[in-house]
This record gives sequence, C-alpha cells and structure tokens, in this order.
Amino acid sequence: MDTIAAIATASGKGGVAIIRISGDGAHQCLSRVFRKQNMEMRKMYYGGVYDGEVLLDKCLCVKFDAGASFTGEETAEIQCHGGYASARDILEAVLKNGARMAESGEFSKRAFMNGKIDLSQAEAVGDIIEAETKSASRAAARLLSGSLGEMISSFQDVIKELLTAIEAGIDYPDEIDEQETSETIISQVQQMLPQIDKLIEGYSRGRITKEGLKVCIIGKPNAGKSSLLNALCGSDRAIVTSIAGTTRDTLHEILDFSGIKVHLFDTAGIRESDDVIERAGVERSQLTLKDSDVVLCVTDSSEEDDFSWIDKEDVLDKQGVFVFNKSDLNLAAEKPLPFSWERINVSTKTGEGIEAVSEFIASQARANDASDALTITSQRHFDALVKAKGHLENCLELMPPDILSIDLTSAWTVLGEITGQTVTEDIVNNIFEKFCVGK
Repeated sequence: MDTIAAIATASGKGGVAIIRISGDGAHQCLSRVFRKQNMEMRKMYYGGVYDGEVLLDKCLCVKFDAGASFTGEETAEIQCHGGYASARDILEAVLKNGARMAESGEFSKRAFMNGKIDLSQAEAVGDIIEAETKSASRAAARLLSGSLGEMISSFQDVIKELLTAIEAGIDYPDEIDEQETSETIISQVQQMLPQIDKLIEGYSRGRITKEGLKVCIIGKPNAGKSSLLNALCGSDRAIVTSIAGTTRDTLHEILDFSGIKVHLFDTAGIRESDDVIERAGVERSQLTLKDSDVVLCVTDSSEEDDFSWIDKEDVLDKQGVFVFNKSDLNLAAEKPLPFSWERINVSTKTGEGIEAVSEFIASQARANDASDALTITSQRHFDALVKAKGHLENCLELMPPDILSIDLTSAWTVLGEITGQTVTEDIVNNIFEKFCVGK
C-alpha cells in the first residue's frame, strides 16, 4: 500500500511529539530525512532529521518490519521535541519524501485490514482515546485485549460446525439421521444462548461505564434543586433565588464518582404554568427524566407534598432517592412515599445530608462499573447480539436441518459484524472516520 504519515501525538507543547510513517516505502522515506545507516529493526537511534541540508531537530527514530508493527506494514516513527512548529516541520519534510498525509483513523484501519486487530479491538482503540475516567479506560482496554472477538469467534466456530453437519446430511442422507442433527443443533444453541444473554444484559452497565451515569434532579419549583446541584458540584453553577421557577432550562454538569463519569442534570421545576417558556422547561425536565438512569427527587420538607406531580411510569425502571431539602426548617408531617426509595434529609444551607446524597450517587456509579469484566459498551455490538439471539432462538424448534441452516447462517453473519468479518465497507469507513488523524 502507499505510504502515509501523520503526527500521532496531540497538538501543542509537550516533551515529545511523534511522527508516524506506514506503508511499503516507510523505511525509504525515513532514510531520506534521517541519515543513519544500517538501522536494525525495533531499535531506537539518535540523530538529526533534515529537510534537504537544513537540520530540523535532533530526534530518536525507530523502524518496524512489515508484520511486526501496529499496522502490519513497514513502519517508522520519529520522536522529536514536543511543539507544534517542530513536529509540523518534520511532517512536511516526510511528506516531501514519498509519503502522503494520512486520513482520520487510517493507521488503525490498516491494522484492521491487515488482520492485526479485529473491528471490536479497533473500536476499543477509539474508546481508550475518548475515555475520561479510569473505569471507561479499563473497560476499553479489556475489549482491546481481544476477549470479545475471541468469544464471538467461538460462537461462529460452533455455528460453522453445525452448518457443516447439515451439509454432510444433505450429501449423505442415508448415513446421517436428520432428527439427530436437529437435536444436536438445539443442544448446541441452548449452550450458546446463556452466554449471549449475559453479554446483552451487561450492555446497560457497559454503556454507563463508557458514556457515564445520567442523574436527574427533579422536583417542584423552589424545592432546592439548583441549590443541591451547586452543593454537589462544590460551586455556584446554577442561579438560586427565592423566586419559584428560576430554572427554566436544563443545566448539565459532569462529575467523577468512584471513577465513573456522572452526568448531573438540574431541571426546571415541574408544575402547571401559563408561561410559554416555563412550560417548555417542564417538557425538557420530563424528557431528561425519561432518559436518566438515576433520579434525585427533591422536595421541600417544610411543606406537604403528595408527589402527585411525578408520573410513576417515568421512574418505574430507575433507581432513585427522595431528597427532603430545607431540613433546617420546621418539618411538615410525613406522608407515605410513592416508591420504595430511600429518604435523605438535607439542608443545602447548612450542608447537612449532602455527603449522604453524594454517597448514594457514588454507590449507583459503583453498581454500574463494568470495568472488571468483559462487557460490551457499543450500541452496534448490542444490536448485532440481539439479532443473533433472535436467529438462534428460531433454531430451538425441532425442524429439518436445511430449514435451521437459514437462521444459523444469518446468526453467523450477524456475529461477524462485531469482529468485522462480515461487515460492510460503509460501516468500516464510518467507524474509522471518527478517529483522529495519526491513529
């Protein structure tokens, strides 16, 4: 393949910048700017990098043989002093000497095309780069190890063996009993389905580990929602006044709880209103609530609240807690709570109970931490597994093997989309276009 090059490190000042070169002419390209003779593979060499006769920098350079590099191609890297101008100057010299500028994600795409990594591992590379918390990074690293690809390949191997048995039965109908083949298919599928179910069921935790836990603060106007947001953030993020309905829009803050990213949403107070803007804010509150994972239901403990403003359907599948704010004031008579959620008394004025709310959020974050096990974090993988499960479940009925082969083939194909074995070129291009240049 043609030779590509790009700066592989982030733009800006730093200790080191790396220019990566890959392709059939990578070594020749390096030799034109770095004049060291007889360089051994995978050993660092120190010397000058030149543009013609002009010294650009004193650098460390290394070469990799085809098959022994990340991309699976002949590769070279130049490590120069960090800085935008210096790295860019060296890249331009490399581009003059036989390389072209790499496209977004092209190095990783070549690694996939050359069989160095499967598609799930390539996506994990992107996830590691984008990870903002320890848990997200570790979950991506587990996928990068190839564990998911190995499991998917094991499913495909079983299916392939079943399809081979079906073909043998078609070729030798007098020697191979159809019913026995069908029973074998059912038995093998029954063994696979629990493993696929486990991956599917773990997706909700995997998504949270990767994208973050969504925590929604809801309540009636002037209950203290914005004050609670400020207390949890440790800063005056939201405007707080004694006027009910101050918050008209949804405020969004990102915090780190127990190594999990937490999206904290402060919403407009829920009530009937003739104000067009406030009504729009209430609608956004309800949408945010539906999309959340955890709910902090805030109420004014000095006033009676029957919680009739909460739509139970919106919170049935969520974890939550009732936050009774203004506990420094005279408490109203307690009424039965509409859900079996914990109750925490707080005062955003004195700080009472804030730590307990923080610990509740942290406990929910820990409960959804999927970094310690193989867990899918991609919607694409989830959709493929759900489709494969449907095809495999169709094989649990005792039918002629040639009929079962239709769903078995479909399951094999859908599973291959996860590793890239059967994926379309459009999907591959879409995945790598999201990567940064140089990766």
